[in-house]
Amino acid sequence: MKILQLTLKKKPFDVMISGEKKKEFRIIKQYWKSRLYDKKGNPRVYDFVKFTNGYGNHRPSFTAEFKRCTIVNSVNKIYSNGLKVKMDKAFCIELGNIIKTKNI
Repeated sequence: MKILQLTLKKKPFDVMISGEKKKEFRIIKQYWKSRLYDKKGNPRVYDFVKFTNGYGNHRPSFTAEFKRCTIVNSVNKIYSNGLKVKMDKAFCIELGNIIKTKNI
């Protein structure tokens, strides 16, 4: 079972755990490319994505199904808690259902 581990700040974490935000966006940089794509440029396949709000085992976390990773040309969204996501060309990690929560 392959799990992609990602850390989030509070605002993104809150709208994701509520189910409002079903996609996580990351700036296109070599670091994220190496985690999301193999050396041939094929998307890596994960079973789940584990999101943690901060660092450490005592922090809130949840695990969601990993659907796929794509590249989008632009993102410009505002969520109910005021979170603004705006960036040109980004990796888009699409999520399925939340299957597990911890310390919520």
